[in-house]
Amino acid sequence: MKIRTKMGMLAVGLSVAVAGTAAVGFYLTERSSLLRKTAGARSALADHLAQACRDALVVNDELAALNAAANVRDRTGVLDAYCLDGKGRVVAHADTALLGRWPPPLKGTDGVPMTVPVTKGPARKAVVIFSRTAMEREVEQALRDISHRIYPTLGVALGLGLLGAWWLALHLTRPIRRIAQGTHRLAAGELDHRLQEKRADELGDLARDFNRMAERLGELDQMKRDFVAMVTHELRSPLSAIESYANFMMEGVPSGEASRFIDNLSIIRNNATRLGRFVNDILDLSKIESRAMDVRKERFDVAGLITELTDLFGPVARERGVRLEIDVPPGLTVNADRDKIHQAMTNLMGNALKFTPSGGKVVLSAGSPPPAANGGRAHVRLTVADTGPGIPPKDQPRIFDKFEQVRGIRAAHDGVKGTGLGLAIVKGLVETQGGAVRLESVVGQGSRFSLHLPE
Repeated sequence: MKIRTKMGMLAVGLSVAVAGTAAVGFYLTERSSLLRKTAGARSALADHLAQACRDALVVNDELAALNAAANVRDRTGVLDAYCLDGKGRVVAHADTALLGRWPPPLKGTDGVPMTVPVTKGPARKAVVIFSRTAMEREVEQALRDISHRIYPTLGVALGLGLLGAWWLALHLTRPIRRIAQGTHRLAAGELDHRLQEKRADELGDLARDFNRMAERLGELDQMKRDFVAMVTHELRSPLSAIESYANFMMEGVPSGEASRFIDNLSIIRNNATRLGRFVNDILDLSKIESRAMDVRKERFDVAGLITELTDLFGPVARERGVRLEIDVPPGLTVNADRDKIHQAMTNLMGNALKFTPSGGKVVLSAGSPPPAANGGRAHVRLTVADTGPGIPPKDQPRIFDKFEQVRGIRAAHDGVKGTGLGLAIVKGLVETQGGAVRLESVVGQGSRFSLHLPE
């Protein structure tokens, strides 16, 4: 059963229940009100007879009392009416034969007597006997008359309520149905589908969240396509080179071309190294994300690490015409996994040299800033700063995400290739050891990456 049908049935049931409850409540209220009015009218009639008997007693006019008793007796719903003296004998009655006698006894259970004192002295009183059946018949007739007037109005109200319930169900389920259809289209691969909902309620919020989710899925899908294209290129190029040169070498090495033979082997080795580095990056990132990275902390000298890095990247810097500077205080040590920090710094150095133009410089520095005033832990800071193009502020929050690169900068520097995994690996290696990575960058002036390792 669809949600629109369920909501419609629920709304109809609630409307009928409310209308029925209102009808029953109205009936009971009106019946009680009519009973009170009837009782008041009968009390007033008995008071009228008592007043007539009182007046007749004052002026000594027995005929007036007899006429009053006869008039009351002739009223609808009155079985009998009379006045009694202090000894309980009849002094005023429509039947003069009963004068001076005891009042006639009640017959059956239909009579309801109502007694009102006539005077304060002797026990004179006026008695009116009403018919219970006539009273109930009068009340029921009045209720029927009221029902004939109110039930059409109640029917119209019920019809309007059902119409409103149908409109409400349609108003609520229509956007839900559109969201469901959008979800089906999204599941079918239409990642560019968006909902056009302008509502300001929770359904509008749900539609906007749906659009944000679809947008994010589109970004992830584009990232996946970029990754597949990049992996295809990164794997195909070195493999093609390895295959080509291997085939060439298999054809035989002519005499006197040993140097060319060695050069070909170097090309094969470099492409194999490049391929192996990419595979290792994928494996490292997988270990970081699964929290399976093995960290072995030890205290080591920071200056020795920086020296290794300068020895490793010095030839590359000279080849590119980039000046390499070092600023490390002697005796500075840190307790961390040396291999992991070496790998992180290697990635940062490689990026710095890639994007720093000829004539620029790359600075490796280290230090131990004083603890923060708020009681933060002491830490050692390792920094790689370059004079490259810098990173725009809009790209800085995502630069440490997987497969993310500043495409504009990459396109402007021909020959600069990468997988977009280096900075993600740096961040994971440092944070695994309780540290943090900070970035400061100004477009056109360069970037500064700092590793903060807790002391």
